[in-house]
Amino acid sequence: MEPLLRFKVDENLPIEVAEHLRQAGHEAATVPEEQMGGASDDVIAAVCRREKRTLITLVDHERIARAELVATARLDGLYGQRWKAETVNSVIKRKFGDAIRSRLVVLQNREPAVKGWVYNLHR
Repeated sequence: MEPLLRFKVDENLPIEVAEHLRQAGHEAATVPEEQMGGASDDVIAAVCRREKRTLITLVDHERIARAELVATARLDGLYGQRWKAETVNSVIKRKFGDAIRSRLVVLQNREPAVKGWVYNLHR
């Protein structure tokens, strides 16, 4: 009888996963059984493509996404740098205070703009 599907179970899963697949009539090989433990993901994926198998593995997508985001930011030269707007806001708060002192709503809306203008003139 021909197997229903062909799988390769990665080393981060228990061997029982492969056993359950075999009991269900599928062909299942494990990475440790084929002495591929510790091989890179690219190597295992290439073997799966060559053998026409579906790889079953656990992937921490959030960790990978964060790592890619940090790597991209480092390449762009943005990682660890403060935005210019943050720096300007910080200087304005230190020079002119961080509170809005006006009592009228119209003046409360105008006060941050005036602080920005004065900052630009003062630079």
